[in-house]
Amino acid sequence: MYSYEEQWLAGMDGLPALPRILFRLHNFYDVEPAAMAQALATDNTSITLCLAEARTMIHARCAFDVPERMPADAGGLAIAALERQLRRQHRDWAEQTLAAQMQASQAAGP
Repeated sequence: MYSYEEQWLAGMDGLPALPRILFRLHNFYDVEPAAMAQALATDNTSITLCLAEARTMIHARCAFDVPERMPADAGGLAIAALERQLRRQHRDWAEQTLAAQMQASQAAGP
C-alpha cells in the first residue's frame, strides 16, 4: 500500500505538463503566481487556476485513476488559452532559432 507521500508524488507525476510545471515552480521553488504571470505575459487568474487544477487532480487521484482536466466552466478555458499561448510562443522561438542557425550555416559556407 502506498504512503500518502508516494500517492501524492504519483499524482503529481500524472499531471499534464502545464499544470505540473507551474505546480512544481510554485510548491518547490516558491515562485509566486504573480511572478509567473509577469514572466509568461499572462494574467494571474490563469496561473492560479492552473495551480488549483493541479492540486485538485493530485488530491483526487487514486492509485489507478487517470487525472482529468478541469471542465471549461470551472476555469478550463483560461487554462487552455494559457496552454495555447505557451505552445505558440515555444513554436515561434523554435522557428526563429532554426532560421538563425540556417542563416549562420549558410553564411559560413561549404
